[in-house]
Amino acid sequence: YDNANLMQLVAYEATRKLRSFSHRELSNIIWAFGKVFRRPRKFVLAAAAEARARLPHFTPTELANLAWALTVLEVYDVGLFKEVFERAAADEGLQMLQEGDLNQLYQVYCLLRLQAPEAVKGIGRELLLAMEAAWATSKEREKRTTKRQAAVAKVLENLQIRHEVEAEHDIDILLPEHGVALEVDGPAHFLRNTGHPMGHTIMKRRLLELMGYNVISVPHFEFDRIPYWSSMELKRYLQRKCQTDEVLYFNDLDSSTHKPYPPRGKKTRFD
Repeated sequence: YDNANLMQLVAYEATRKLRSFSHRELSNIIWAFGKVFRRPRKFVLAAAAEARARLPHFTPTELANLAWALTVLEVYDVGLFKEVFERAAADEGLQMLQEGDLNQLYQVYCLLRLQAPEAVKGIGRELLLAMEAAWATSKEREKRTTKRQAAVAKVLENLQIRHEVEAEHDIDILLPEHGVALEVDGPAHFLRNTGHPMGHTIMKRRLLELMGYNVISVPHFEFDRIPYWSSMELKRYLQRKCQTDEVLYFNDLDSSTHKPYPPRGKKTRFD
């Protein structure tokens, strides 16, 4: 849940009192701002500086939360990340890292490798293998095609657009001939009251874009509004999302070409 005024007040007060925070409190508040993707500049920079000064005192889990949040918020402090990974790679740190911690660090590693490669240069092989194994295990366990994904795939099939469901790099639906990564985003990807994407969703989109994909989101609050039996509207919606140029003929009087889809709040393309 997002409240812009509340988060601004929290950022203002927290900036003044950062030195009184415990290590866990400091790690948690930075993580919270990353989760809702709020980036008040003064707070973020002050919190990152305070965290940098305290790195030796953070637990491995706190380090993972901190690194993930700062990556989401695009605070690429090379020295800070180098030390985070060095501490995580140490024998004691590696033994204490949980699967969730390793997953967060792996996401950080993948993004920094493309956007700030010097920050992950020389990362320990043992840590890298542990992160890759944890990520593979969690994705294998979580990987399942949702009903919404299956419905989107069915429309693409009817449009005769070649696609792959649950493709590489954790892409929901890949259109290989177009270099398009379709992300079928359910409620867990958005803030409940505003519909804005959350930090983990923004991070994934950023990573896929850095890898060269054209990332297109199919949010639940758009797709679910279209009746499942209205095949023409479903086709029109995905046609416009994917911006395909082909004219679709439904009958002699009804055809469709790419036009911008109505903004959120509109019920049909005619409103």
